Amino acid sequence: MLSLPFMRAAADSILNIQAAEAGPLKLECLEGRVPEGLSGSLLRNGPGRTERGGVRYGHPFDGDGFLTRVDFDHGEVTWQGRWVRTREWQAEEAAGRILYRAFGTNRPGGLLPNLLRMRFKNAANTHVVQHAGRTLALWEGGWPHLIDLDSLETLGRVHLDGALRNAGPDALFNPELPFAAHPKLDPETGELWSFGIAYGITNRLMLWIVGPDGQLRERRCVPLTGLPFVHDFVLTRDWAVFVLPAVRFQIGRALLGLSAPVQAMSLDQRPGTVLLVPRAGGPAVRIPAPPGFIFHWIHGWDDDGRVILDGVKYADFPTFDDITALFTPGRAGEAIAQAVRLTVDPASGTCEETLLADHPIELPQTTAALGEPWQVAWASGAPPERRHPFLSCTLRLEREQGVTHCRDFGDAVTGEPMPIPAPGGAEWVVQTLHRERSTELLVLRASDLATEARLQLPTPLPPRLHGTWLPREDATGH
Repeated sequence: MLSLPFMRAAADSILNIQAAEAGPLKLECLEGRVPEGLSGSLLRNGPGRTERGGVRYGHPFDGDGFLTRVDFDHGEVTWQGRWVRTREWQAEEAAGRILYRAFGTNRPGGLLPNLLRMRFKNAANTHVVQHAGRTLALWEGGWPHLIDLDSLETLGRVHLDGALRNAGPDALFNPELPFAAHPKLDPETGELWSFGIAYGITNRLMLWIVGPDGQLRERRCVPLTGLPFVHDFVLTRDWAVFVLPAVRFQIGRALLGLSAPVQAMSLDQRPGTVLLVPRAGGPAVRIPAPPGFIFHWIHGWDDDGRVILDGVKYADFPTFDDITALFTPGRAGEAIAQAVRLTVDPASGTCEETLLADHPIELPQTTAALGEPWQVAWASGAPPERRHPFLSCTLRLEREQGVTHCRDFGDAVTGEPMPIPAPGGAEWVVQTLHRERSTELLVLRASDLATEARLQLPTPLPPRLHGTWLPREDATGH
């Protein structure tokens, strides 16, 4: 085991990387051989820098979005990377300094530059998806950005024919309604379901249903009490499910510029709310949920009138404002999450929680179909006895057995594992591995996490967030 000071220094170095545009470039194998049957494209999004003009961002999620595309074609691999050229990126690139507030970063200069400034930078850095022939770079609290699939060029912003424009008094502080970073696709209808938490005189959960033609099919609005923070949701055959944590948001501190939004959030140790929105229409159902915070869901499905939700739960609100804390004894507690199951019964109004695995875990992925129970999932994490460093392992989970394989990469940080769908289940898992001064691409065997191939990217990258796998027929850009 490497020393903790070394690992903290390595983590700080990883988080101080700035990506560089390049490609398409052919990648050479450092180890193993790329499987001939692996054919398609992996799109990834994530922050591409951790500072601007020599000023460090206050949060690792505030860096501008940097898109990457990796193409696999009969054993050959090419890579390209490009910034999402948002309006904010262009303005700050020209100025060479921070001009906007962000999720965890205030503008330099003290109170006055941040006072009443509630229009935050759309970093377009969290996810990239494809729907209705369009490739979209997504961020938590703003409009999607349309991307050219072939070149990764930014083509413009998407507002769904004006539906994402706010109206009324709320528009003074919040002119653009959010389209969240974790939409869900229903492969049977071709609909893309997404949401956004809109604050204002009345806080609302906005639900967006986009048809297979890319046009907004339906918009719903559910009033909220308080201002919960929700990053991900679950779509089953019957429900759109949101678990609203008991997050206390001191909006006055953020409004006055006394703190960035993430620093104004804390979690009350009291029950949250399971919000069940019927897909067929009708009033939402609210059921008390156990305390805690869930960033990401593994999967969910309907089960004889009940709703089963498997996700990754934190005991406290994970600010992630200092990722090096993950490598520091006594400071990693808030950032440790574990896989849990919520069994929700709308008839009785109850929600029961059970632990699925002892391992610290994040960034789960499965190939399970909508509405069907998942069998196998993959995630980043750590062994059960270790609380630091975290996110240095790749995990394989089975629904009935828990973690069956845990592969540790030592001082490196693992990105979100992407299982590649194949008949009978996933055959490979592709993910990035972030080292102190370089970033590697791994192709692992899905069954036991053994290395099939290891390649080095032409530029080091900060850890990636989310992405999408496109089979060869969907990755042509035409």
